[in-house]
Amino acid sequence: MNKPYADACVRNQGPILSAIMPLLSNAGMVLEIGSGTGQHAVHFAANMPHLTWYSSDRSENLTGIRLWLDEARLANTPEPFQLDVNQPDWPLLDLDAVYSANTTHIMGWSDVEAFITGVGKHLRRDGLLIIYGPFNYAGRYTSHSNEQFDHMLRQRDPKSGIRNFEDINALAVASGMEVLADVEMPANNRILCWKKNGTGPVSKLSRDITYRRAVKSDCHNIVRLYSIASDGVADYVWSTLATPGESIHDVGLRRYQQENTVNSYRNCHIASINDEVVGMMVAYVMHINTDMDYNNLDPVLAPYARLEEDNSYYISGMAVFPHYRGSGIGKQFLKIAEEDAKVQGLDKLSLIVFEKNLGARMLYERTGYKETKREPVVPHPLIHFTGNALLLVKSLKKTG
Repeated sequence: MNKPYADACVRNQGPILSAIMPLLSNAGMVLEIGSGTGQHAVHFAANMPHLTWYSSDRSENLTGIRLWLDEARLANTPEPFQLDVNQPDWPLLDLDAVYSANTTHIMGWSDVEAFITGVGKHLRRDGLLIIYGPFNYAGRYTSHSNEQFDHMLRQRDPKSGIRNFEDINALAVASGMEVLADVEMPANNRILCWKKNGTGPVSKLSRDITYRRAVKSDCHNIVRLYSIASDGVADYVWSTLATPGESIHDVGLRRYQQENTVNSYRNCHIASINDEVVGMMVAYVMHINTDMDYNNLDPVLAPYARLEEDNSYYISGMAVFPHYRGSGIGKQFLKIAEEDAKVQGLDKLSLIVFEKNLGARMLYERTGYKETKREPVVPHPLIHFTGNALLLVKSLKKTG
């Protein structure tokens, strides 16, 4: 297969780079939505090596994007991933910036709404949304060529068409963003940039979150959240322990209602808003049995056992219900884990994450966790990821 190629990308990538480079001078993690051919990703990442450029698109476009990235072999362009703006959970959280070119006039309006709302949830405070393309102002075209282009779009797909700036801006404002820049570009296009101002719905929630130790009555929510946190591994374990007529949830509940095991509510922290549980972390001191024979373990679970870090404070699982993600709960849980580790007299924390779980990896790596070991995942229908599982460790030893 030959690399996909668009003449328009070659024509506009220089002017776009000149416009966005000052905006992204301090960015670390940038998500491109609708990467198309992949040409922009390569050009921008090569010219802004200080940032990591994540490409995303629908599944049918990923092969072409990979061809461009594989040829360029840049250190700051990870594997592209599938993203539909309508999906409830995006792989990445706490982004420094989101960039998208020539997408809002192709999407239907409901997709545009999902796109802007999703960006608002996944940008960090002061993060940027940058959109390139043609726009109308006060319902009027900015050029005759844009009017002709809009008619062509609507004849091809009545749901598409050039959007009004005011409508896009209203969505951005409702998602906690404010206009930072509106730059005129060649060929009657614009660069629009919004900054997340910290007053959106998720940011307001973050001020109302409380953290506490779990109690036994939290177990139903703990089980639901641990199932999310483990990406199916817990469901597999619980399925092997189920008695006739017992559901997977029932097994998890039975285990977390225990008092004196590591899989107990006593090792859980809870995040709540107005007494509603919104997030959970399970963590405990990890001591490895040196006599363990890994060859006799369940082959599906053996990789995770081999990744366990002895004498560490082990974060077994951490999850937040979807509506409350992006409000800093994960970061706060990691801070709580560090304090717990110090109280226990430990000098390191550890956790296991799937290599393909980009959002979780970025959160951990940005807070000081480093990969020390990896194991291939044994595929199973209940487990969400294939590839590799990674052991990440954070040292608490003082340096210098």
